[in-house]
Amino acid sequence: MPQFAESFCELRTFYGILRVGTETEGERNQHAAGFAGLLQEVAVVAIWGTMEGLSRRRALHWIAGGVSGLAAAAALRWGGAQALSAATPAPIPMPRPPSGSASRVSGTPVMSAPPSPRKPSSPPAPTVPPPAPTIPPPTPTVPPPTTFSVKRYGAKGDGRSNDTAAIQAAIDAVPVSGGTVIFPPGVYIVAPTRTTCIAIKSNLRLSGAGATSILKIKDGTGDWYRLLSPQDLGATVDNVTIENLSFDSNIVNNPSSTITEKVDATYQTFIFITAGRNINIRRCRFAPCSGVWAIALNGPTIRQCSVTDCYFRFVMRAGNPDYDNAMVYIEGSTYTLSGNQFETIILPGRGGRACMEAHGGPAEVFNNMSIGFQTGLNITGSYFVGGISRAITCHDNTFTDALLAILLWPTAPNGLQNVTVTNNTIALAQRTHGNVEMCGIEALFSLEATHLASTLTITNNTIRFQDEGAGRSGDFYYNSAGIGLHNLGGIAGCVIDGNTIELAPSSGIMIGNAEPGQRTFQTVRITNNTIVNPGQNIGFPADFRAGVLVNSSASNIEIGGNTIKDTFSTPRCPAAISFDSSSGNIYTAIHVHDNRITSANGSLPVIIPGIPPS
Repeated sequence: MPQFAESFCELRTFYGILRVGTETEGERNQHAAGFAGLLQEVAVVAIWGTMEGLSRRRALHWIAGGVSGLAAAAALRWGGAQALSAATPAPIPMPRPPSGSASRVSGTPVMSAPPSPRKPSSPPAPTVPPPAPTIPPPTPTVPPPTTFSVKRYGAKGDGRSNDTAAIQAAIDAVPVSGGTVIFPPGVYIVAPTRTTCIAIKSNLRLSGAGATSILKIKDGTGDWYRLLSPQDLGATVDNVTIENLSFDSNIVNNPSSTITEKVDATYQTFIFITAGRNINIRRCRFAPCSGVWAIALNGPTIRQCSVTDCYFRFVMRAGNPDYDNAMVYIEGSTYTLSGNQFETIILPGRGGRACMEAHGGPAEVFNNMSIGFQTGLNITGSYFVGGISRAITCHDNTFTDALLAILLWPTAPNGLQNVTVTNNTIALAQRTHGNVEMCGIEALFSLEATHLASTLTITNNTIRFQDEGAGRSGDFYYNSAGIGLHNLGGIAGCVIDGNTIELAPSSGIMIGNAEPGQRTFQTVRITNNTIVNPGQNIGFPADFRAGVLVNSSASNIEIGGNTIKDTFSTPRCPAAISFDSSSGNIYTAIHVHDNRITSANGSLPVIIPGIPPS
């Protein structure tokens, strides 16, 4: 069968080309079509001569179906969808029987005519392949929601309805993986008690619209402890953000409450967390706030926290006895307090006590502003056994109308070390606050500050007092310096450099206190400060009024390069530099040098024990 042999050889050639797979896509489609056609020819020729007892017309239809399937499979295997279209064969033409063969028509043997010469076959007409089966797309996995509006859970925000339960329901709906609870603009009435709060948890974000999203304490709530807090106060909550919300104590409409720092259940603290990390409170308003604390992040495991860009306005309810208070109280490590504003009206014995208390460390307190608070910042040693009390930096803050602007508390059991206070601007309003002690920056004299303070840096601050004349009197003169180191545990290492101090009522800089020999201050460098009109309150004892006063035992003290001047027409300051000569005080390694001392009318002596006044 020479025709079969010729077609089979061509078939093998095409098969080889398709297997190699190096041709272009167009060549591949053409080869696949040729392969299908040859496959069809070979099959017809091979089967034609062997088939007997079967109608050849029926057999050819059977061959056509099988060959079409083989051709399509081959085209898909090597040529893709386009090749499949090109390779789909046209219907198989009915071949004429070979010369000499017999066919049966109506049962009568008939000799068929000789076959006509073979004509070159034309390419099969392209046909449209059947559509591919439709495979439904996989059902997408729907992630759990990540935002939860309190209004979806029933909160009204109308300033009348109690929304406490609805807010709690929205928080409870947040999955363990985390989510955000949204407070659209509105006034949400909430009602915490002495024992209940709105319980928060880890991986939670509470977000409002700023001043228009207000959480307001319900009228007549009475005493309450905390608003946003873990239900179990000692529980750990991590990754909590509270932002763009406003808080209102509604103290005027809650006359039955009595706040005191001696009873925890009356603290009225808006945010209270004692264990956790990555806690951030930002762009919130606390106005008015009346509690012992507005924010408390207080515990030995508090880590990586911040209070930033918030506003606080403190109001004490008329009729409530005076109590200690601080707007932000943090005991922990690696935290920041920045960009916050604090305001209160000065009411002697009734105003805002402290803006911020920074315990532990490391911590950074910067770019904060206060008006009217007695104290801008308390820097305090950790109260926890084994706590960290170091590396706190306070810089670039502005404290206006203050009384005791920045206080250092070396408390038991950890003391205080490596503290930097720099570039702060302090304006004191001691006459407005009343007849009490005052200072710009002070390691204070207190029965709580009984431990050592070491490695202190106090530089480039500006401190200005109100002019007093003889306007105030009392025994608070020993704590009325521009910068004072008075703590009962003493000082080991302090640099006081480049500060400007004006109108200090007692001394511009005071080291020690009126208890000769009780504690030692060592390695203190007082350099390059400008001290103008120190000792200006002539009602204070002369022994406590000087540009620089050292009145406790001291060693390794340097006082040099300072400018000390009295510009009053009648001099008020008795001495530029003075060391108290009381028995019991021992001074060693004292170096006083290169100070510039001037007085408009008179002289400012330098008084050092064992050395004649100069």
